Amino acid sequence: MSEIEQIKLLKEFIYNDNVQKQLQEITNSLKTYNIFNIVGMGEQEIKHSNFLGWLFELKIDVHGYIFLEEFLRECISVINEDDNLKNYIYLKQKNNIKIYREYQNIDLIIEDKSNKILVIIENKINASEDRGDENREGQLEKYKKIVDNHFEWKDWQEENKFFYFLSPDGVLASGTNSNTWKSIDYGVIAKPLEKILKNINNGKISLNPDFTLL
Repeated sequence: MSEIEQIKLLKEFIYNDNVQKQLQEITNSLKTYNIFNIVGMGEQEIKHSNFLGWLFELKIDVHGYIFLEEFLRECISVINEDDNLKNYIYLKQKNNIKIYREYQNIDLIIEDKSNKILVIIENKINASEDRGDENREGQLEKYKKIVDNHFEWKDWQEENKFFYFLSPDGVLASGTNSNTWKSIDYGVIAKPLEKILKNINNGKISLNPDFTLL
């Protein structure tokens, strides 16, 4: 399917009154229901991550990577991230975001190489974190090393890597991992989506004619 055909189908979906009504019903019951459960993918973390990756790649006209920016703003409000992330969100131009999905088993890595920014997300639904043992390092320690070894930029700054441990209820990463991996829940996904849909319905965001999918 061509990009033009994809855009046409997505517009038909968004502008359908019955779809909007059902989305509103889902939004009003987010505390009870999960859209992934409704479509039979409630336990499939890879499909969750693929969907999130698509959202992070979403670029809308002059608004840029709108979901990514709203997601990061929500993370700031939840865990009070430092000025490096705020500076990136509000002051930096974002032109070429690259999304890694399941890179060496890491759910999502968002790379903005021009700004030397990395956002790493480990998504857990019901499965618990693999903490390792005395003979084997834990999952999150391993993923941190993978990121450090793969993304080696000359002017690299450790404080420009943002690690998020995502789960429905905001479960804390184990032990010292909690110092690196910040706990976030699915509210940081739902609230940006609600805001974007509201702005579309209010005419503040236009998907026509310049809506593009990267």
